[in-house]
Amino acid sequence: MHSQHGLEGRKPNADEPISEAIAAAVCRMWQFVPGDTQAAPYMAPHLGGFPLVWQNANSEVHHAYAKTSGGKAYAVNCRPTAGWIAAGANGWTVEQSLDGVPAIVRLR
Repeated sequence: MHSQHGLEGRKPNADEPISEAIAAAVCRMWQFVPGDTQAAPYMAPHLGGFPLVWQNANSEVHHAYAKTSGGKAYAVNCRPTAGWIAAGANGWTVEQSLDGVPAIVRLR
């Protein structure tokens, strides 16, 4: 992670609360998503078999992505529209969300 808008590669200082909060959120995300998921197969709604019930209208930027790892899928709905709730599709069931954020979920 690069603090100071990418100028420096270091841990944020205590006087950089926004950078510190972003670093903490990234750490929580990698505690939720196993590291080997990075090398797992990429999934998107347009490719078929996507683990979430999803359509373009569910995202303000019309994007959602997922990866599978060890019988689990990790999915994100980028900037979900108000009221959107994650639901499993194609045999997947939502197991948990990251910190109660419905846009980032683990499915089984």
